[in-house]
Amino acid sequence: MADSLARKKIGIRSCRTELKSFEDSIRKSQKCKTFYVGGVFTDELKRHMDADRLVQKSFSVIEILQQPEARDEFLREVFHHAVRVV
Repeated sequence: MADSLARKKIGIRSCRTELKSFEDSIRKSQKCKTFYVGGVFTDELKRHMDADRLVQKSFSVIEILQQPEARDEFLREVFHHAVRVV
């Protein structure tokens, strides 16, 4: 159920998914928050994300796993938008 709730409120996609998939989430709900979680952010990917503005915030999975501050920020964002805890 929590996974279903998160999908309704947040468009979280893996780094393999094209950015076009965010359009569907935004089209379904104007309140949708889109986060891109990836392992590698190439210059081309960064330019694409900046140009189309579909991604509201991006997170490095490596930083999430290695840096407590990055993990805290990611979890704070997810829980704030998904379950309105924070």
